[in-house]
Amino acid sequence: MGLRPTPDRIRETLFNWLQTSIGGAHCLDLFAGTGVLGFEAVSRGASCAVLVEQDPQLCRQLQENIDHFTADGITVVNANALDWLRQNKEHFDLIFLDPPFSQGLVEASCDLIRDTGCLSPNGMIYVEAERTLPLPSCLDIKKRGTAGQVMYLLAGLV
Repeated sequence: MGLRPTPDRIRETLFNWLQTSIGGAHCLDLFAGTGVLGFEAVSRGASCAVLVEQDPQLCRQLQENIDHFTADGITVVNANALDWLRQNKEHFDLIFLDPPFSQGLVEASCDLIRDTGCLSPNGMIYVEAERTLPLPSCLDIKKRGTAGQVMYLLAGLV
């Protein structure tokens, strides 16, 4: 179905970066897909994760996984990620941003995250995107890596 779950190696690096800040964090997994980042965040001590996914079938599967694993603290929202960000009133300590490639969604999402103020002070955004993507100027990159044609980074907002 065109899903690109974050590979194990990248996920391990990401959560090593986050090991001192994940405990108790409020997380948002935009463009959730398989929800692997939100699930892993909660399994590593985040207090909650909101998984936003547009595809209703994926949302049903995510909810089944939550029920099967008794994954308390995870909420699934069936919505367009950008529309959801526009109306969201919650604040998050960590936002996972891994949208479909080549659709301009990283910049649009970062702009909305900045404009709506939904990232907590000192909060971080994890971005996973095609390696050649120009990054939004509002990102203050803290850590960065590449794997094949994918770049991934952890950043705050400028």
